[in-house]
Amino acid sequence: MSDFNGWFDLNNLLHVRQGEYSENGPLFTAEYWLTRLLNDGYLSDASKSAISLSILQICEDGWYNPQPNDNNEPDCHFSHDNMTGLYALCKLADISVADLPVLKWNNRWWLHPRDIVFYTLMKEGKWLDLLLLPLFGVLLLAALHSCSTIRGRTSGKMLWWTRWNILMLHKSKRISTLSRLSWYVCEKLLKIRHGDKPMIDVVSIYFKEEGHPVREGIRRIYGY
Repeated sequence: MSDFNGWFDLNNLLHVRQGEYSENGPLFTAEYWLTRLLNDGYLSDASKSAISLSILQICEDGWYNPQPNDNNEPDCHFSHDNMTGLYALCKLADISVADLPVLKWNNRWWLHPRDIVFYTLMKEGKWLDLLLLPLFGVLLLAALHSCSTIRGRTSGKMLWWTRWNILMLHKSKRISTLSRLSWYVCEKLLKIRHGDKPMIDVVSIYFKEEGHPVREGIRRIYGY
Protein backbone atom coordinates (compact mmCIF):
# COMPACT_ATOMS: atom_id res chain seq x y z
CA MET A 1 0.00 0.00 0.00
CA SER A 2 2.98 2.33 0.48
CA ASP A 3 3.08 2.97 -3.29
CA PHE A 4 -0.47 4.35 -3.11
CA ASN A 5 -0.39 6.45 0.07
CA GLY A 6 -1.91 9.49 -1.65
CA TRP A 7 -5.04 7.53 -2.47
CA PHE A 8 -5.91 6.40 1.07
CA ASP A 9 -7.36 8.46 3.92
CA LEU A 10 -6.30 8.37 7.58
CA ASN A 11 -8.48 5.31 8.17
CA ASN A 12 -6.78 3.37 5.34
CA LEU A 13 -9.91 3.69 3.21
CA LEU A 14 -9.58 4.12 -0.54
CA HIS A 15 -11.57 6.63 -2.61
CA VAL A 16 -12.20 7.41 -6.28
CA ARG A 17 -9.89 10.45 -6.44
CA GLN A 18 -6.81 11.41 -4.49
CA GLY A 19 -7.57 13.64 -1.52
CA GLU A 20 -11.37 13.48 -1.95
CA TYR A 21 -13.73 11.47 0.23
CA SER A 22 -16.29 9.35 -1.61
CA GLU A 23 -19.36 7.48 -0.46
CA ASN A 24 -18.07 3.97 -1.13
CA GLY A 25 -14.66 3.96 0.53
CA PRO A 26 -15.20 0.55 2.23
CA LEU A 27 -16.11 -1.06 -1.10
CA PHE A 28 -13.17 0.44 -2.99
CA THR A 29 -10.83 -0.60 -0.17
CA ALA A 30 -12.07 -4.19 -0.42
CA GLU A 31 -11.57 -4.15 -4.18
CA TYR A 32 -8.00 -2.94 -3.72
CA TRP A 33 -7.08 -5.67 -1.23
CA LEU A 34 -8.77 -8.28 -3.38
CA THR A 35 -6.58 -7.28 -6.33
CA ARG A 36 -3.56 -7.55 -4.03
CA LEU A 37 -4.56 -11.06 -3.03
CA LEU A 38 -5.20 -12.16 -6.61
CA ASN A 39 -1.93 -10.67 -7.85
CA ASP A 40 0.34 -11.82 -5.04
CA GLY A 41 -1.39 -15.06 -4.06
CA TYR A 42 -1.55 -14.09 -0.38
CA LEU A 43 -2.05 -11.19 2.02
CA SER A 44 0.65 -10.61 4.60
CA ASP A 45 -0.07 -10.26 8.32
CA ALA A 46 0.67 -6.55 8.00
CA SER A 47 -1.91 -6.25 5.21
CA LYS A 48 -4.52 -8.10 7.27
CA SER A 49 -3.76 -5.82 10.23
CA ALA A 50 -4.33 -2.75 8.02
CA ILE A 51 -7.65 -4.22 6.87
CA SER A 52 -8.64 -4.97 10.47
CA LEU A 53 -7.96 -1.37 11.51
CA SER A 54 -10.17 -0.12 8.70
CA ILE A 55 -12.95 -2.47 9.80
CA LEU A 56 -12.73 -1.22 13.39
CA GLN A 57 -13.12 2.36 12.19
CA ILE A 58 -16.08 1.49 9.97
CA CYS A 59 -17.93 -0.39 12.73
CA GLU A 60 -17.41 2.11 15.55
CA ASP A 61 -20.04 2.13 18.34
CA GLY A 62 -22.43 -0.25 16.62
CA TRP A 63 -22.91 1.99 13.58
CA TYR A 64 -21.54 1.46 10.10
CA ASN A 65 -19.79 4.60 8.92
CA PRO A 66 -18.32 4.95 5.42
CA GLN A 67 -16.38 8.07 6.39
CA PRO A 68 -15.09 7.75 9.96
CA ASN A 69 -13.93 11.11 11.29
CA ASP A 70 -12.05 12.46 14.31
CA ASN A 71 -15.29 13.02 16.23
CA ASN A 72 -16.53 9.46 15.58
CA GLU A 73 -19.93 10.78 14.50
CA PRO A 74 -21.68 8.01 12.55
CA ASP A 75 -23.02 8.71 9.09
CA CYS A 76 -26.40 6.99 8.91
CA HIS A 77 -26.11 6.27 5.20
CA PHE A 78 -24.07 3.10 4.79
CA SER A 79 -25.02 1.71 1.39
CA HIS A 80 -25.46 -1.92 0.40
CA ASP A 81 -22.33 -1.47 -1.75
CA ASN A 82 -20.36 -0.65 1.38
CA MET A 83 -21.87 -3.57 3.29
CA THR A 84 -20.73 -5.81 0.43
CA GLY A 85 -17.29 -4.25 0.81
CA LEU A 86 -17.34 -4.83 4.57
CA TYR A 87 -18.20 -8.51 4.14
CA ALA A 88 -15.34 -8.78 1.65
CA LEU A 89 -12.88 -6.98 3.96
CA CYS A 90 -13.76 -9.37 6.80
CA LYS A 91 -13.19 -12.38 4.54
CA LEU A 92 -9.83 -11.01 3.38
CA ALA A 93 -8.70 -10.39 6.97
CA ASP A 94 -9.98 -13.78 8.23
CA ILE A 95 -12.56 -12.07 10.47
CA SER A 96 -15.91 -13.75 11.09
CA VAL A 97 -18.95 -12.16 9.44
CA ALA A 98 -21.35 -13.97 11.78
CA ASP A 99 -22.39 -10.74 13.51
CA LEU A 100 -22.73 -8.61 10.39
CA PRO A 101 -26.32 -7.69 9.46
CA VAL A 102 -28.20 -9.03 6.48
CA LEU A 103 -31.45 -7.07 6.37
CA LYS A 104 -31.14 -3.94 8.52
CA TRP A 105 -28.42 -1.58 9.69
CA ASN A 106 -28.23 2.05 10.80
CA ASN A 107 -32.02 2.01 11.30
CA ARG A 108 -32.71 1.25 7.66
CA TRP A 109 -33.98 -1.90 5.93
CA TRP A 110 -32.15 -3.21 2.84
CA LEU A 111 -34.28 -5.81 1.11
CA HIS A 112 -32.77 -6.40 -2.33
CA PRO A 113 -32.75 -10.19 -2.97
CA ARG A 114 -29.29 -9.98 -4.59
CA ASP A 115 -27.70 -8.55 -1.45
CA ILE A 116 -29.61 -10.81 0.94
CA VAL A 117 -28.40 -13.87 -0.98
CA PHE A 118 -24.79 -12.67 -1.10
CA TYR A 119 -24.66 -11.88 2.63
CA THR A 120 -26.35 -15.21 3.41
CA LEU A 121 -23.82 -17.16 1.37
CA MET A 122 -20.99 -15.32 3.11
CA LYS A 123 -22.21 -16.59 6.50
CA GLU A 124 -20.74 -20.02 5.59
CA GLY A 125 -23.29 -22.14 7.45
CA LYS A 126 -23.43 -25.86 6.71
CA TRP A 127 -27.17 -25.53 6.05
CA LEU A 128 -26.39 -23.52 2.90
CA ASP A 129 -26.07 -26.70 0.85
CA LEU A 130 -29.82 -27.25 1.23
CA LEU A 131 -30.61 -23.94 -0.48
CA LEU A 132 -27.56 -23.66 -2.69
CA LEU A 133 -29.06 -23.94 -6.17
CA PRO A 134 -32.03 -21.60 -5.55
CA LEU A 135 -29.72 -19.03 -3.93
CA PHE A 136 -27.25 -19.20 -6.80
CA GLY A 137 -30.08 -18.95 -9.30
CA VAL A 138 -31.13 -15.59 -7.83
CA LEU A 139 -27.54 -14.37 -7.70
CA LEU A 140 -26.66 -15.43 -11.24
CA LEU A 141 -29.79 -13.91 -12.79
CA ALA A 142 -29.00 -10.57 -11.14
CA ALA A 143 -25.37 -10.80 -12.28
CA LEU A 144 -26.27 -11.59 -15.89
CA HIS A 145 -28.64 -8.63 -16.01
CA SER A 146 -25.96 -6.26 -14.71
CA CYS A 147 -23.21 -7.62 -16.95
CA SER A 148 -25.37 -7.23 -20.07
CA THR A 149 -25.96 -3.50 -19.61
CA ILE A 150 -24.45 -0.83 -21.86
CA ARG A 151 -20.75 -0.09 -21.74
CA GLY A 152 -21.03 3.11 -19.69
CA ARG A 153 -22.68 1.35 -16.74
CA THR A 154 -19.80 -0.09 -14.79
CA SER A 155 -20.41 0.12 -11.03
CA GLY A 156 -22.59 -3.00 -10.97
CA LYS A 157 -20.04 -4.88 -13.04
CA MET A 158 -17.25 -4.03 -10.58
CA LEU A 159 -19.50 -5.22 -7.75
CA TRP A 160 -20.07 -8.55 -9.48
CA TRP A 161 -16.35 -8.99 -10.03
CA THR A 162 -15.94 -8.42 -6.29
CA ARG A 163 -18.78 -10.71 -5.21
CA TRP A 164 -17.79 -13.66 -7.38
CA ASN A 165 -14.09 -13.44 -6.52
CA ILE A 166 -14.81 -13.22 -2.80
CA LEU A 167 -17.19 -16.18 -3.01
CA MET A 168 -14.46 -18.15 -4.79
CA LEU A 169 -12.62 -18.00 -1.45
CA HIS A 170 -15.55 -19.69 0.33
CA LYS A 171 -14.84 -22.70 2.55
CA SER A 172 -17.52 -24.65 0.70
CA LYS A 173 -16.05 -26.19 -2.44
CA ARG A 174 -19.50 -26.18 -4.03
CA ILE A 175 -19.96 -22.45 -3.49
CA SER A 176 -16.40 -21.74 -4.61
CA THR A 177 -16.81 -23.80 -7.77
CA LEU A 178 -20.23 -22.37 -8.63
CA SER A 179 -18.86 -18.86 -8.13
CA ARG A 180 -15.96 -19.57 -10.45
CA LEU A 181 -18.34 -20.90 -13.12
CA SER A 182 -20.70 -17.95 -12.63
CA TRP A 183 -17.91 -15.45 -13.12
CA TYR A 184 -16.77 -17.32 -16.23
CA VAL A 185 -20.26 -16.87 -17.73
CA CYS A 186 -20.38 -13.21 -16.67
CA GLU A 187 -16.98 -12.52 -18.19
CA LYS A 188 -18.10 -14.01 -21.51
CA LEU A 189 -21.11 -11.69 -21.44
CA LEU A 190 -18.96 -8.68 -20.55
CA LYS A 191 -16.80 -9.26 -23.61
CA ILE A 192 -19.75 -8.35 -25.83
CA ARG A 193 -19.69 -4.78 -24.47
CA HIS A 194 -16.09 -4.39 -23.32
CA GLY A 195 -13.83 -6.39 -25.63
CA ASP A 196 -11.42 -9.27 -25.05
CA LYS A 197 -10.18 -7.95 -21.69
CA PRO A 198 -13.44 -6.60 -20.31
CA MET A 199 -12.38 -5.84 -16.75
CA ILE A 200 -9.57 -3.58 -17.92
CA ASP A 201 -12.15 -1.57 -19.85
CA VAL A 202 -14.65 -1.62 -16.98
CA VAL A 203 -12.13 -0.43 -14.40
CA SER A 204 -10.78 2.31 -16.67
CA ILE A 205 -14.29 3.71 -17.05
CA TYR A 206 -15.16 3.46 -13.36
CA PHE A 207 -11.83 4.69 -11.97
CA LYS A 208 -10.92 7.33 -14.52
CA GLU A 209 -7.68 8.59 -12.98
CA GLU A 210 -4.48 6.90 -14.12
CA GLY A 211 -2.66 5.23 -11.27
CA HIS A 212 -5.74 4.44 -9.18
CA PRO A 213 -4.83 1.40 -7.02
CA VAL A 214 -7.83 -0.71 -8.11
CA ARG A 215 -7.25 0.21 -11.75
CA GLU A 216 -3.60 -0.78 -11.50
CA GLY A 217 -4.45 -3.99 -9.66
CA ILE A 218 -6.96 -5.09 -12.31
CA ARG A 219 -4.46 -4.32 -15.04
CA ARG A 220 -1.90 -6.53 -13.35
CA ILE A 221 -4.38 -9.39 -13.07
CA TYR A 222 -5.60 -9.30 -16.66
CA GLY A 223 -2.63 -7.74 -18.43
CA TYR A 224 -2.39 -4.36 -20.10
